[in-house]
Amino acid sequence: PGSATTTLRGESSEPARIETIVQDYGNIGAALERHEPLRYNRRVAQAATAIEGFSRTIEYVRFETPEEAVLFVKDMLEKKQLIMGFGHAIYKHSDPRNKHVKEWSKRLSALAGNETLYQVSEAIEELLRNEKNLFPNLDFYSASCYHFMGIPKKLFTPLFVCSRVAGWCAHIKEQRADNRLIRPTAKYIGPTPRPFVPITARGN
Repeated sequence: PGSATTTLRGESSEPARIETIVQDYGNIGAALERHEPLRYNRRVAQAATAIEGFSRTIEYVRFETPEEAVLFVKDMLEKKQLIMGFGHAIYKHSDPRNKHVKEWSKRLSALAGNETLYQVSEAIEELLRNEKNLFPNLDFYSASCYHFMGIPKKLFTPLFVCSRVAGWCAHIKEQRADNRLIRPTAKYIGPTPRPFVPITARGN
């Protein structure tokens, strides 16, 4: 991690920045994306680089004040727009990882001498918890951590993914050793059978 941040920033990184970047998580939905191409004997590179699912960002850094951010997000809520970085498919009440990455966001903002982005993030977190009972997931405060670490925004997704590639490749090798073609089943849940009406008897 130290080598990675030094390369990205062009200078040596403080221990706080290095320690932040080593946090990680177990299997995620993207792990499944590695397996499906292999079922049909796709190349390893195709399986290991299918990372489009991570390409999602809201630029909270654009806000100058927490109040400005709150007004913007309230407008998004009124328009029923999707707000990324909140909620989780597995965790229903809170993301246990969030408290750690939030603390690092706070520490890095102090280290950078600019706490505006952290304050903006907290204001958005409080708003969505009060208005929608939504909690931030790992992605939300990770964005500000990366920002304070001096990592370019366009590298947020590649950086998040690169540490997982070794594990994904291990999955690929295991599956290749005993690969099987699957045929997913589908269950019809539509209307029950209805009587046939001749086209001439149908209304508009």
